[in-house]
Amino acid sequence: MARKNIFQLVEENYDVKSEIEKINSLFQDEAYFSTGYIYWSLYELVEEHLFQNWKYRQTCLDLDEFLEKAETAITIKESFIKEEHIINNLEVMENFIKLYFDSGDELYNRQGIRYTSAFETVFIFLIKTLEKRMGLIAREYKDRVIIYPKNAPLEKVVDLCEDEDVQWELIRYVREELSLSEKRKTLAYLATNLNIEDDKNEKDEHIKALVKKAGNVLNNLHIRHNNKTGKWESEVFKGLTQKEAISLCDMVYNEMLTIVLLREHKEYDDIYEEFNKKQKELSAKKKVTE
Repeated sequence: MARKNIFQLVEENYDVKSEIEKINSLFQDEAYFSTGYIYWSLYELVEEHLFQNWKYRQTCLDLDEFLEKAETAITIKESFIKEEHIINNLEVMENFIKLYFDSGDELYNRQGIRYTSAFETVFIFLIKTLEKRMGLIAREYKDRVIIYPKNAPLEKVVDLCEDEDVQWELIRYVREELSLSEKRKTLAYLATNLNIEDDKNEKDEHIKALVKKAGNVLNNLHIRHNNKTGKWESEVFKGLTQKEAISLCDMVYNEMLTIVLLREHKEYDDIYEEFNKKQKELSAKKKVTE
């Protein structure tokens, strides 16, 4: 009789709700830290040793208040858990893990506190697995960890940018629910810092076409000012609905990513030309031999 093997069944029965509940239970109750005779869960360690000096706690007096304001509540009795609460929860966990590792040497030297191997092999593993399953990526931004939907082109562009503020604006555009005015502001900033403008020295026709297309929207959707733009041309954009304007902003954002990637890709042109040349030479020799 045909059947699914046990590994297929385990794979298929992976459940996001059960996993986040498991992670929260371990966060609260599992003693991953100790001095050998005193034990703490990650929750207890953060609350007792790390939270009060953490600059991102803002006005929260204790860890519970922070967790509540960060909207991380996961109630096991609930049959439905909002995806945004799961993501908030994961983001909090990632930041507390970072907070511990940033302070780990000091905690050990001062109080002899160390973590067990299960902290990495179980707790952190469960978090990374859930992020992967949900199509999320965690990235350090300055001294925090942020989580956002995985996007291969975006990841490549972020890696190419050295300026952390530009990295943040790139991520923020897809991570947060921005208003039209906020999208315009972010696009204006990115257009300047990613050099999305006509370049007389640019020879790639595809890049030139994309820059022209993006520039048309940037210059006429009140994103950036261009004295060369005619007033009648701008009238077309005044008649757009907010939904249409947002769609145009999203289009420009994606065009920006493409432009940056295409510019980066040009560095491979020379090696490809050399490769292609060798192919032709080999083909010519083969024909002579035949």
